[in-house]
Amino acid sequence: MWGASKTCTERANYLVQQYRTKNAEQAVMKDRRVCINPPIQIFWKDDNDTKEEQKDNMFKYRPIPQWGNISTSPVSNISMYVYDTLRKDVGIELEEKMRAIYSLKNNTDANVWADIALIDLFRSFPGRTDNASKADLFVVPYASASHCHSKPTGVWYAQCKHIEHSQIKTGVFDNLAYIDEKKNRHLFLNVINYGNSNIHIKGQPLTLTIGPRGKITDIIVPYLNSLQKFQPTQILSRDIDWWTRPRTYAMTYFFGISNSNMRNSPRIWRQNFMVSLFTYLVY
Repeated sequence: MWGASKTCTERANYLVQQYRTKNAEQAVMKDRRVCINPPIQIFWKDDNDTKEEQKDNMFKYRPIPQWGNISTSPVSNISMYVYDTLRKDVGIELEEKMRAIYSLKNNTDANVWADIALIDLFRSFPGRTDNASKADLFVVPYASASHCHSKPTGVWYAQCKHIEHSQIKTGVFDNLAYIDEKKNRHLFLNVINYGNSNIHIKGQPLTLTIGPRGKITDIIVPYLNSLQKFQPTQILSRDIDWWTRPRTYAMTYFFGISNSNMRNSPRIWRQNFMVSLFTYLVY
């Protein structure tokens, strides 16, 4: 197992120390092509960004939005009821715990951390109502992806099976007063890769997901960029000089590599992407 924190060099050194592997560098390159020198530079910063600016993510510096403080919205005629009845260990305490963790990192948790930001947005939505009879949608602010990622038992299982369903049932579902009557209008957050999605969350009629779409009522949302300077309000305020300035890369999009046990997995598209990238990329 590579381990999330292992660099290519660390992996090669590990093979030498643990197994006395000959030609460890070549073995690592064969196992993970991104290690081929010169390595691809994956970054999201402007050329003049300082290290402090790179750490400036919304979880660390942006104040948590309050009800109705978004001044304009193209869908403000939609009325949303956001539950505030979830048990604290799967509600506000979970959010605070993960917000603190995400504030210390830049992109390690980008697969899952969108649910905390989405909960903030729903709570501050101008069309939010506390009158359930007037609600078009019922938002369930359970950060399922972040809960899965937190690994409270210290282990990880596919489909987030390391989170006991009894905890979700008693902490979340049992506290949704209107779900029996309006189940199809209850919006759940499932912003984690589909293979690791909790079956009790992704099986709900209406979900937000980072994809792929598992059912027609899945609403696909993009990955979250947590840097404040790349939020929509900041992007819109930039002048023409910023948009037309010379830059090294206009966009870099990186997919991990599928391993030998995942030949029939959707992740095969990651491998196809990397093959194309290495075919056409000019260093």
